[in-house]
Amino acid sequence: MNGVLIPQRIFVGDTAQFLFPLSEKEYKSFIGRGITVDVPIPLKNSTPNDVMTISELKVVRREARYYLAITFIPWETGDIEFPSL
Repeated sequence: MNGVLIPQRIFVGDTAQFLFPLSEKEYKSFIGRGITVDVPIPLKNSTPNDVMTISELKVVRREARYYLAITFIPWETGDIEFPSL
């Protein structure tokens, strides 16, 4: 999964954000579902697990691009793999 991790180095228990770039089609799909830019998306099925806690999910705009912003707290070290959302 390509994207931007903020901050670049994170540690267990830190709050971090991953920005996943959306294609025009993906962005329009979110908007078509009534999701608004910069408004948190309700997390219905997301629960904390041993790997991470996802605290917020929303569509954001940075410069001329739209991203899915995933705010999370990792509970393990190593590569990050997000659970199915």
